[in-house]
Amino acid sequence: MINAVDELDVRNVTFGGDGPGITAMLGGHIDFMPLSLAAAQEHIASGRLKGLAVLTKEPIEQLPDVPPITQALPEIESYLPWGPFWAVAVRKETPDDIVTTLADAYEQGVANEQFQQFLTKNGGQSLNLRGEEAKQFLSHWQSVTAWALERAGSAKVSPEEVGIPKP
Repeated sequence: MINAVDELDVRNVTFGGDGPGITAMLGGHIDFMPLSLAAAQEHIASGRLKGLAVLTKEPIEQLPDVPPITQALPEIESYLPWGPFWAVAVRKETPDDIVTTLADAYEQGVANEQFQQFLTKNGGQSLNLRGEEAKQFLSHWQSVTAWALERAGSAKVSPEEVGIPKP
């Protein structure tokens, strides 16, 4: 996304998640990396890591001293909000009554006060989408992500070639 609005000439190093990346950063093997709030906030609070920016339009409560990325790169706002998300899915052939039962149970679990507190503490937000609304969310996320990669010159195939509409 940054390379879609500016140029950040860095060497990409892939890690199997935030934990191994943080270990490499704390060990002096890499200089910086994008991290989830849940993984980074305690390291930032302790002073082991310094937050450079949050991938948001506005400052966030959990890291009030870390500026939003739009402060340095106002053009990135068109790609926001963006970030990791988790989905619960079943196989396509799962009967509708089972899908409904599971979706209802999941909705109740997400509504649990302790779970909501956990999300808030870690910068999470429950969307709790299902059906057409979930499909629209995923489609928009895919579009924003694919076209940011295209604009940055990182896509091997144009999103247009595989039928992904521009956001």
